[in-house]
Amino acid sequence: MGNKGMKKLSYDNNNSAELHIVMNRIRIGGGILLYLIFAMAFAVLVTLFAIQNAMLVTINFLSWSGNISFAVVVIGSTGAGVLIALLSQAMVQLRLRLSLGQSEKRIHELESALLKAEILNKDIGFREKLESDRLIDKRNEGL
Repeated sequence: MGNKGMKKLSYDNNNSAELHIVMNRIRIGGGILLYLIFAMAFAVLVTLFAIQNAMLVTINFLSWSGNISFAVVVIGSTGAGVLIALLSQAMVQLRLRLSLGQSEKRIHELESALLKAEILNKDIGFREKLESDRLIDKRNEGL
């Protein structure tokens, strides 16, 4: 069995964050399955409605007029609605992915700055310790 798409868990300070990522992926996967079940049920209901109401209707749009099956109108309207919903959702997803990329870049920059500050702080602490040891040695030599 492969764990494709799942991060391998390691036992360090990031363990809880990585576990959270895995659990979110599982939750999202279950949400997609539930969404597909509802979408299929909706499609079946729309199709049944359209088949039961297959009479001809007159459609007027601006200067155009025509007779068409009500089933075609219902299925076409539903399809147009689904297409609009998918396009709007794609726009939201794109905006979120761009925002996530910028946030991850900023996190990386801040982690690098923190690491440099910690190294500098340790270096300064080492220098201060070395200087105090030298002063103690000089004082002991003078005694």
